[in-house]
Amino acid sequence: MRAKQSFSTVVASLAVLMGFASCTDWGDTDPEAGNQVYPSRQVVSALDFEYGDDKPLFSDLDATSGGVENVTDDSLESKVLRVDNEGAARIKNPYLGVRLQNGAAVTFWVKTDSADLDRPLISFAGDDSADSVFYITANGQIKYYKAHELQSRCLDDNNPADAVTGVMPAGKWHFVAIQVSDEGYQFWIDGKKSLSGASTGTLPTDLKYSDIVSFINHAPYVYLGEADSKGTLKLEGAQYDDITFIRNIMNASDYAYPKKGKMNGGGSEDTEKHYYRTVGNTDCTSAWWTTFTDYFTIPSEQSLHLRFVNHTSGAGNWNNWNLVVTTDDARGGASYSEYFVLRSDLYGWGNGDYNAANITGEGGYTNINWDTFRQDMEGAVVDLTVERLGTAVNVTAVATAKNGTVYTEKYTQRCGDGTQNIRAFLVCDGSWFEIDEDETVIGSSWTSGQNVVGAADNSSAWWTNFSDYQRIPADGTVTFKFINHTSGTGNWNNWNCCVATDDVRGGANYSEYFVLRSDLYGWGNGDYNAANIAGTGSYVNINWDTFRQDMEGATVYVTISRSGGEVTLTANEYTTNGKVYTETYKQGNCGAGSIIRTFLIVDGSHLDMLKAGYMPYADDVIKQRTAEINK
Repeated sequence: MRAKQSFSTVVASLAVLMGFASCTDWGDTDPEAGNQVYPSRQVVSALDFEYGDDKPLFSDLDATSGGVENVTDDSLESKVLRVDNEGAARIKNPYLGVRLQNGAAVTFWVKTDSADLDRPLISFAGDDSADSVFYITANGQIKYYKAHELQSRCLDDNNPADAVTGVMPAGKWHFVAIQVSDEGYQFWIDGKKSLSGASTGTLPTDLKYSDIVSFINHAPYVYLGEADSKGTLKLEGAQYDDITFIRNIMNASDYAYPKKGKMNGGGSEDTEKHYYRTVGNTDCTSAWWTTFTDYFTIPSEQSLHLRFVNHTSGAGNWNNWNLVVTTDDARGGASYSEYFVLRSDLYGWGNGDYNAANITGEGGYTNINWDTFRQDMEGAVVDLTVERLGTAVNVTAVATAKNGTVYTEKYTQRCGDGTQNIRAFLVCDGSWFEIDEDETVIGSSWTSGQNVVGAADNSSAWWTNFSDYQRIPADGTVTFKFINHTSGTGNWNNWNCCVATDDVRGGANYSEYFVLRSDLYGWGNGDYNAANIAGTGSYVNINWDTFRQDMEGATVYVTISRSGGEVTLTANEYTTNGKVYTETYKQGNCGAGSIIRTFLIVDGSHLDMLKAGYMPYADDVIKQRTAEINK
């Protein structure tokens, strides 16, 4: 049923969301008493859009303006609110009359019809075209415009005119959580920590995030979709479900990717779920130097990236993550020696090259209150990178607290002559960690849209666009993770993988062992054997017309492993509609004992690269993901 109710004020008020006319502001948050204790999170309002006999149509909306429907979505297996390119919905701001003491959060499911990155998905505003505005878009843009105010006191992060983030691709459901606090903001997209910002300025004209919290607290309305009086500036179409407004600071369970309908292991669009392994006693009783992560061996000129959730007893500043960088030997081994140990509290020690002056802290570390730090580190998501550049090892640790505060710690030190392997590992100390298996990589990582191979319109011809080379040492493994896009014309218009000698294409020593395509086809040198190609899962009794459709938007892991002279390629392709295609191939006589190279090629396709390198937990991720889809 399509809504017939209309409201003239919505059209005028929503025009401001792209026009940004000057306006008045609403109120200020009451000043807090000294030593204020903030209350725990509280759900202020939740909208599920399950209208029926016991719940009148649009009864939880304040108004709608044409083009608004209540429809059933097969993926979520629930009723959702659909706003097309002529519509908008308005909600009375649930935070009115509620005291927001240190923040506000909103979570919701959303699916956009097209790559419309400029229009607001959800907005806080008034009912006059001169109102101020706060909104977010599918690019993760966060816009706060304050009337009669200097630009430096307003906010416009992640504007698609500056950079396309790719965090919410069109045509699929995403679970979005946005936390705004007095200290900053943090997005979680599909349960994954994404874009963030923090208040670091000290000048009187700098932005204060507490002003944004106050604005959210006092704006009259919340809008879904937008339009204006001339029929332009429209969101081209979107669907919403399960919008929840949370007072103060979210818990981890609020932004975790929830199971719903066919989502998240239930058979559909399971491309973003991540898997975790626990290190340390979950009651924070693991003593110093008793509990460790796995060793991570880092070759020269490569980087290690870890993402984990930090948990702490809160007793001392040091009861958090601790990083150790050493020679390439086990603890206590004959060749074991520590280059340095780095703690999360801007402290460390090491060998003769260690230099405490090289430790720097930004963001929340500026003018730090250590009592606050110990609280913030509980549940903080840490992105830790150990980068090797020549003889230098550069460490960057970005810890994002649940309230949005970002702590950035950096350190650099000489470690050996730059040619030998080194090792890194984490140590518990009255702490424990949840390691994100899918984000553990020794190599390169990108956010969606950051590294695209091939033309976005799938016009790239064969042998014209390639991924970067990945070198595979003897008995080593390399994994590519990417989103596959295809013209859909031929079975071959997808990913293609080449394994070759250790030289550039066309070089004097360049020779191909084999090339494998996603459609169970390939070619190679004299050792190539097509009989070794096998397809399982949805390749069994395959319909190639369906395959060409399924490969659009599929998340793909291509893993190339070496054992002696034998190379094994395994490709696991996860479609957006819940299927798994698994392709394998083996070939011998592939340069035993030497380094070889591998790279991807497009052909009427393009690849959105996410990972490339050694992913130590890739097999575990693939097994868990496949098992959940097949159960």
